[in-house]
Amino acid sequence: MEDGIMNEKDVLLLFNSGYNCAQAVLSRFAERYGMSRDDAFRIGTGFGGGIARNGEACGAVTGAVMALGLRYGQREGDDRSIQENTYEKVNEFLEHFRALHGSCVCRVILEGIDLKTSDGQQAFGDKNMMGVCRRCVSDAVDIVEALV
Repeated sequence: MEDGIMNEKDVLLLFNSGYNCAQAVLSRFAERYGMSRDDAFRIGTGFGGGIARNGEACGAVTGAVMALGLRYGQREGDDRSIQENTYEKVNEFLEHFRALHGSCVCRVILEGIDLKTSDGQQAFGDKNMMGVCRRCVSDAVDIVEALV
């Protein structure tokens, strides 16, 4: 870590140490854009595994969307131009992520594995899906870096 700013290797170390995909991605950008890393970890907790292991939006994607919101998001409710700019950045992120992974949906990326079941947890390990998730985290960080 240089000057408190995490690099991609730091992000993957966090992910490998037990933080979920959303926490790892969001924490990469948190301090740069005014959020403590601790708050990023806490806020990102429920987003792992496609939102609490439900297989919905990939946690790396939700972490990236939150990071883009920190960077570009509106501060005033009636500032539609900032909202539109943020939506454009998020849509650009989604386009790039889908091009790399075929989807932004966790269960699709993980080939239908249900992370809420013990059988799904077993299949996740047996099929080495952690490697897939690492690539999603790494790619999400790279794409956000290119957009900010």
